[in-house]
Amino acid sequence: FFPLRRSFDHQNEQHWRHLLNEIQCMLPESAKKVDKNHSNLMKDFFWMVFVATFPSFPGGEWDAWDALISMDGTFITTWLGEPGLQYLRDSQTPDAVRQFIFDKLKEVIEHIFS
Repeated sequence: FFPLRRSFDHQNEQHWRHLLNEIQCMLPESAKKVDKNHSNLMKDFFWMVFVATFPSFPGGEWDAWDALISMDGTFITTWLGEPGLQYLRDSQTPDAVRQFIFDKLKEVIEHIFS
């Protein structure tokens, strides 16, 4: 799923949904085959993409995710528990949340490939 397609539009919910489905389909199986650090990183990617797809999460409506994907990891723990992010979750537009997530995703990817 990385690198993202050139046509990927980080403000387009359908693009995020497609990426979410790609990651969700491969994550449970691949987590068994890789080391713990790689597995944790993939879970962080999953949760970033999940939140970008459903920007009001944990509020609002959202699809159920594969039960084999645990709700742990740096990103989702911070998203759910960081008081400073509550403002972003509660009062920002989906576009603002997606921009925030896309910027975080770029930071992580740049760190990995640097």
